[in-house]
Amino acid sequence: MASLKVMLYKSNPKIDGTFPLVIRVIRNRRPIYYQIGYAIKAIDWDEKNAVVKNNYPNSARLNHLILKKKTEVSAILIAADQDDLNLTDKQLTKKIRSNNKSSFNAIADEHLSDLLKLKKFNQHSGEKPRVNHFKTFMENEDISFQHITPPLLKKFMIYLKADKGLSDRSVMNCLIVVRTLFNKAINEGLVESKHYPFGPGKVQIKLIESRKVGLNAEEIKLIEEVDLTALKSQMHARNIWLTSFYLAGIRISDIINLKWKDIYDGRLNYVMGKNKKVVSFKIPAKANTIIEFYKEDRTGTYVFPYLKDEYGTDEKVLNSKTRSFNSLINKQLGKIAADLKIDKSLTMHISRHSFGQIAGDKIAPQLLQKLYRHSDLKTTIGYQSNFIHKDVDDALSDILDF
Repeated sequence: MASLKVMLYKSNPKIDGTFPLVIRVIRNRRPIYYQIGYAIKAIDWDEKNAVVKNNYPNSARLNHLILKKKTEVSAILIAADQDDLNLTDKQLTKKIRSNNKSSFNAIADEHLSDLLKLKKFNQHSGEKPRVNHFKTFMENEDISFQHITPPLLKKFMIYLKADKGLSDRSVMNCLIVVRTLFNKAINEGLVESKHYPFGPGKVQIKLIESRKVGLNAEEIKLIEEVDLTALKSQMHARNIWLTSFYLAGIRISDIINLKWKDIYDGRLNYVMGKNKKVVSFKIPAKANTIIEFYKEDRTGTYVFPYLKDEYGTDEKVLNSKTRSFNSLINKQLGKIAADLKIDKSLTMHISRHSFGQIAGDKIAPQLLQKLYRHSDLKTTIGYQSNFIHKDVDDALSDILDF
């Protein structure tokens, strides 16, 4: 029969003079220690009663957490004895840690699960590998949030850059996910805000401005005019890219899911997948020519020949198919760019940048905001500033004209 006790683990003092609170399990005369996720000074610990002293900030909450953790571990030990499970120390450790709801892994897994429940599939697919980067960095050893410190995060950043070869922007994206999970832990009372490792004097997240480069009018004309009749895959990729461009850079997730019922009275009417906004605008003649081309062989629900009715209506399945087809389309677009000697990146996302570059300062920001479907005019102005260079170029030429 195993015994357990809550205690300070004095063999592992922290730099600030605190000691981790642990649950010690003695099983088969061998001690196993499980961290609760908090560290306090010895002066704040009532060793006789195994509780935090009343004068410690939030002592009632912390003592409640200690009791909860002790009860959880006790329940696991009792269940193992009742079911006659001959668990090894390693198996028992894994079982207890998987039940630890205040650990990084537990909060991260819960967060990712919630994204799926909310049908935020794109966010899930983006954040899951970032969570896995941190788990791999920790060598799959779980950690409490209190122990995610600035020095640890700085080592994590070095690991992402040196070992994983991630860009500065990707490193920041990984830190953003860790920050999101830390805030979640604070809001749920699992860690005190004083342990927050982000901010001035700690780890600061500075987003690196990405370089947005679109195609110019001459390059788009090359794509429009190239004969791809004999190359069906490239032809379909070219057509969906151009349609996206003609519609002010409509996102791949929206255009690949475009249905025939979304088109009537010469207008496109659909609900954006990203923010559920209702969009309606007149279809330009060039886009309509492509749509009419597919209308001749219309067989199913979707305008473009990627998604099939047989895939059903499950949003998770459709999202997975959309991401797979996006990858395939981008590969075909890459081949087109190579054949046309276009030395810029040609992907579905670039259609939006290309529209912005050609629009330049020709259109009022308020109209561009509607075309881009931005909620805030500031977003439009910030985005469009990547492509407006005329005033700066002219000023530079004037200065050097001597």
